[in-house]
Amino acid sequence: MAGLPRDLIKWIQSLSLSASIKNYKRDFANGFLIAEILNKYYPHEPSLQMHAYDTGTGPAAKKNNWEMLGRAFAKLGITVPRGMSEDVSQAKPDSVGLLLMVLYSHVSKKKEANSVLPTLKASNSYGVEADEVFQPSQVDGSGFAMIDASPGQILTGGTHVKEGLEDHENLGKGAIVRVLLKALSIHDPSITFNRSGFSATQIRDRLCEHIESMSSNEVHRIEIILMGKEREIVEILQHSPPNDISMLLDILITCIASYDAVDKVFVAASCTLQFFGLALQHAFSSRGAAYQHLCSAKEFPSLVHQLSNPHTISKIPHIVAIFHQYMGTNLRDEERVRFWLEIKAAMSRDTLPTSTITIGGIPSTNQSVPSTCNPFIFILAALSFLPNLRELHGPNRQLTTLHLSECLTVINTHRRSLQAPILNPTMPAELPAAVLILAFLVREIGVVLDDPLLGNVMECIGKAVMGRRCSSAVQKAFVAFVAAGAQAAANRGDDVDTGLGKETMVKAAAGVLKWFMGDSLRVALILLAPLLRSYPTLCTSFVRGLLSLSDSERVRLLDLDSSRSGENSATTHISWDLPFLLLQRTEGVCQTWWPLGVSMGVAKLVKNSHAPLPLAYIHMLQAITKPTNPHEESVDHWSTLMEYVGNPLVASLAENTTTEAACILLNNFRILCPGGPVKYLPAMMATLIHAYLTGRGRCQNAIVQLLTHWAAKKSPHPNSVASVSEKLISDTRRILNIVEKELFNGQKLDVSAIVPLPV
Repeated sequence: MAGLPRDLIKWIQSLSLSASIKNYKRDFANGFLIAEILNKYYPHEPSLQMHAYDTGTGPAAKKNNWEMLGRAFAKLGITVPRGMSEDVSQAKPDSVGLLLMVLYSHVSKKKEANSVLPTLKASNSYGVEADEVFQPSQVDGSGFAMIDASPGQILTGGTHVKEGLEDHENLGKGAIVRVLLKALSIHDPSITFNRSGFSATQIRDRLCEHIESMSSNEVHRIEIILMGKEREIVEILQHSPPNDISMLLDILITCIASYDAVDKVFVAASCTLQFFGLALQHAFSSRGAAYQHLCSAKEFPSLVHQLSNPHTISKIPHIVAIFHQYMGTNLRDEERVRFWLEIKAAMSRDTLPTSTITIGGIPSTNQSVPSTCNPFIFILAALSFLPNLRELHGPNRQLTTLHLSECLTVINTHRRSLQAPILNPTMPAELPAAVLILAFLVREIGVVLDDPLLGNVMECIGKAVMGRRCSSAVQKAFVAFVAAGAQAAANRGDDVDTGLGKETMVKAAAGVLKWFMGDSLRVALILLAPLLRSYPTLCTSFVRGLLSLSDSERVRLLDLDSSRSGENSATTHISWDLPFLLLQRTEGVCQTWWPLGVSMGVAKLVKNSHAPLPLAYIHMLQAITKPTNPHEESVDHWSTLMEYVGNPLVASLAENTTTEAACILLNNFRILCPGGPVKYLPAMMATLIHAYLTGRGRCQNAIVQLLTHWAAKKSPHPNSVASVSEKLISDTRRILNIVEKELFNGQKLDVSAIVPLPV
């Protein structure tokens, strides 16, 4: 930078611009670096957002950049004659020095800066005198943030940047890509970042190769690693030219387009793209800036193509999450709707030609495949399952209207079809997607469906879901809609006309619990469990639904599987049997149902019965009385329940298939109502003797183990379970001696190997 005053050179070096300056006349000619200098002092000025500036050197790029700079100069009150700007763009001698002097004087507000000007006065033909150069910007009330700091303190938070333009460890050509590789511990000396030798293809291949060598756990930790470097990455993004950001996005989008959704490279690229969407939101304050960066990427059409290609339908939830992250949360409702409609239009005219991309030496072909389905309804369904989406549905409800209109179009199309496609198990997935969207709108947004509309939905799906040929995806979607409608009706009360009749919804829910089977029934139990308190009449149907499950499935659903002790047993997962929706994590049945209603439903079925309690009933009562669950019922309730089920429960101790579960349930009752099982101890001893006489060793061991456990619970109260159990166990030998004398004519029986009596 020979020819510039020393003070200007030191100032420019302190800024650490994104490009290394070799020929300052040529490098400043397109205006990009001028905009970057001002952006460091006015980062929130809309006319100085770097993504809007072009790094090219052609006439069009120069014209665009200098026109925006002219508007910025006018807004900030910086005196830059038009002739000076034109001379800088044409790289005329001394013009760059004069312009930099004007900027330096403006941003530093130093009077001694005027002393630099005489070295340039000889060729000053713009009429800008020394006393005119320093004109402080009038920013009061304008909303522009002017940083009053030394040139070495211009980064966010007042951080001192490294001096010297040659030190570009974190800034410069491909700096953001360099930081990504460093974060992933990719060190390859063959990768260069100079202007002439930079290869995005080489970096992409090396990135894919490294991810393939990682374990699945390491891949899922990438997002955590990047979040730890978020501040550094945001600062670098703020000072990166648009081309560098586009190059990074192109590398990641190509990985998305070329790998299956289950591949490690796809998973890593997806979470990395989502992270950079968040980082770009933080780097640029203007609404939609991050999404505009994504749209500007050269490979953006191939990302849209993944949404419209039937062979890549499993990628939809990940790509929708990417779009959502780049749009951010500060968009106006109409802007968000416009972006999604643009995506829909791009999908409809998608004619991406067949192309082959080589990644890691493996050719990957992208080819458009014609489809008769409506993939945009899949996009909206996936969008509905994103977290915190309720906050994005603004007061003018444009996004809500978009969802509602699309799903009703699909439902009406199927309703009017003469071929009754909903009865066909191979039917398209648009219908369940549309019904799930309706469920989301009713549940999360509070949309009220009028009676004719509700009738159309129930007519279209209500009867068909009971058919044996109906797909599980439609059945599960219908359950979600019924659960949402019933909950909405309960929340609004009887006096409010919700358009969702309670009777209609309760009748539909009862029918679902009665007729559904397999995983559809399991999902119905999960989604309808929270309704039991509002609709007590559903408790009987709910109990019958649980009875219809297999024992193993019921154990898993009620969280009675001891092998899951290390997992988060408070949650479960729902599969919607739709490739464009991920597994949904939700609370388990035991966290949402109404224990009192279910327990009394079981009690009524076994009241006054002395037959052994079926295992399915024991499972339900075992889950209800689990000591680790929060219980709002009183001791009196548990004592009453014990009265109802006590005799059948004790009878279950004599059955090899139910004895262990019955012992667990009896112990739960002892914890919830300490005096409840006392009256049944003699019956338990009689059951023990019966098990001994009939050779049921499994039952003997379970009962003795339970009594021994109770006897170990010392209690000063003479009538406690522990005291009575201890006495009965001490008398067990005497009782067996009486049995030997009365039933076997005094013949000595060897019970030491059968009944493990405590010492």
